[in-house]
Formats: sequence, structure tokens, C-alpha cells
Amino acid sequence: MLQVSFTIEILGEYTDGAVFGESAGGMSIGCLLGSSFRLNNPLGRTLFHKAIPQSGASLNAVSAHHGEETARLMAQDLEMDSLISIRNVSLSTLLDATESVAKSSVRRDDLYGKFMPFQPVVSDDRDPVFKGIDPHVAIDKGMARDVKLMTGINKDEFALFMMLGMGGESQVLKQGLERELVVKAMSKRLSGYLNDTSRYVHVHHHEERATQLVEEYAPTAAVLSKQQVHQLVEELNSAWLFELPCLRLVQSQSKYNDVYMYRLDMEAAMPKLKACHALDLPLLFGTWKHPIIGMLTGSDAKVELISKAMQLAWTSFAKYGVPDAGSLRWPTINNRDPKLLVFEDTGGVTVAPVPRKLTNSWRGICVSKL
Repeated sequence: MLQVSFTIEILGEYTDGAVFGESAGGMSIGCLLGSSFRLNNPLGRTLFHKAIPQSGASLNAVSAHHGEETARLMAQDLEMDSLISIRNVSLSTLLDATESVAKSSVRRDDLYGKFMPFQPVVSDDRDPVFKGIDPHVAIDKGMARDVKLMTGINKDEFALFMMLGMGGESQVLKQGLERELVVKAMSKRLSGYLNDTSRYVHVHHHEERATQLVEEYAPTAAVLSKQQVHQLVEELNSAWLFELPCLRLVQSQSKYNDVYMYRLDMEAAMPKLKACHALDLPLLFGTWKHPIIGMLTGSDAKVELISKAMQLAWTSFAKYGVPDAGSLRWPTINNRDPKLLVFEDTGGVTVAPVPRKLTNSWRGICVSKL
């Protein structure tokens, strides 16, 4: 950001920057929104006033304890006493260790989903980036009050990770297909997420809340099919890792400035992926036209319509701070009755309410305490 703003100033006046990023890029923007570095940096200027985090928000920073635990796991996998000598490790070995720690998290309830070992760490007030304050807490207190925000998710975010075997589905299936056993196994995993008190505000009766949530998402049949278990694991992980952080960012930032929220419902040509994580990228950049990428997205008329609609919304927001949704008016977020723009699987766009299952059932959950 410093280099980009410096280069722009050489060519002309830098007054109104916009940034966007997807997944880890979206999380990075979320962290910048909650960092004083955006306002106070070596160039002495505010780095941006408009932001578009896609499938990533501001709840990905971790506590010092969490960071130390991840470092211990990495050192253990690399057979080191500590990570002091990590600079001597080859990139391929480091990537293998990262993947190993990530995969182990889906098999251990006590790891609270650490399949992203490298995340920003909030330590103390000597930290030059976060000053000891979690970026989401800073956003909630108005750190980014001058920033207009457009953010959203894909309908089936976790479908991609399920295909990669990163959902803990096999651990749930080991308990059997009876609904009671499935609910018990999934509740245990979700309870671990809810009870991550190093990161989130304590959820009272977290075991009961976890069971209530799983009960709400699980089909009612006495015995579930493997596909139903697959869908249950996918939906709960999508909610916890993507939908909730996005909603919490929207709820916090909308207290101070205009916020626009979207959801991509258009499904990939590969059926199991549905509207998965990262599907928005080829649509936004127009690379769906490439014959290989088109095998993922499809290349029919609806794909072209969604791609053009997204490009219009993104570029108009970057330029004017208001996304152009064609003939529709894209409403700003009202926390009493939040609505979002949906890029439909038919190729159209529509305005819809944020699902009440998300706004009501998860109330008080996934709230940062750092």
C-alpha cells in the first residue's frame, strides 16, 4: 500500500484510495481497517477510504497464546526445539509443515480449527501495527469510521475445502449415521470453536449452544445419509469461518459509514463445488473466458451476465463509493433489517434479507475479545 500510494503521488495527487482482496487478501484488508497504520505511517497519509474484503473479514487475528501454540506445533512438525532457525528451512519443507498442521486441526477438537497457521498476532501495546488491540475491536470502536465498505461471501464457501478433505467429515462419520450420534459428534467440534476463550468473548453454556445450532442445521430424519452429513459439516463450517466474520464486520462498520453486502449464489459448472470459495475471482476478472478456467465456472450466458454485473459493481464502488447494481438500488446495511445483493444462479441480481438463521441463531457468538 505504501508503494502504491507513493507511485500514484508521483503521477498525481493521492487522495482517495480503494482496496479489494479475496480470502486471505480480504482478511488482510480487515486487519488494515482495524490498524492505526492505515492512518499513521511513514508517508503520513491515510492509505485508503474504500474497501472490498471478499470472503474474508476482520476476525482472523489471534492472541499471543494462540500464536505461540501454533509456533509450537510448527516446530514440532519441523523437529525443531523452537522456530528461531526457521529461516534455514526450505520453502517446500515449510509448506509441507504448514499443510501438516492444517490437516491435523480437523482431527483434533482442541486445536479450534487452526488450519491457517500463519495469522496476524495481537500481542501488547508495543506492537506497532495493532497497539495491542484486536483489529475487529478497533473497527467496532470506530477506527475505520472514514471508510466505505463493500463486502460479502459465496453461498457455499466451504464446499471447496470439503473437496480437499478439510472439514472433519470422516471424524463425524466414524460415530455412525444415526442423527443423535451425528449431532453429538458435530456439537463436540463446534463447542470447541465456541469455547476458544483466548480469542472470543465467552459463550455461556457453550456446549448447549453448540448442540442447539447443530440441531437447527441437521436434517430431521432419524438416520442421515452420508450426503446429509457432508452437507451439515459444510454448512456449519461455512457459517463459522466465513458468514459470521463477514456479518460481524458489517454490523460493526455500519455504525459509522455506508456498508454494502453481497452474496454470490451462482454455482460452478462442477456440481460438488457449488458456489464455493474463490469462484468470485474468475467472474470479477473475466478469466472465466479461458477454456481451462471455464471448465470450473462454466461459460454460458449467465456466467457472462454475473461477471459483467460484478465488474460494474466493483469498479463503480472503487470510483464513487456506491456500487452500481443496474436497475436495482443496492441498499446500505441497516442492522435492524439487514439486506444484501444476491448474484443469482440464473444470472440475475436481486435484493434479499440476510438469513435469520445467521443473524438470530448465532447471536453473541464469534465476538472478538482481544
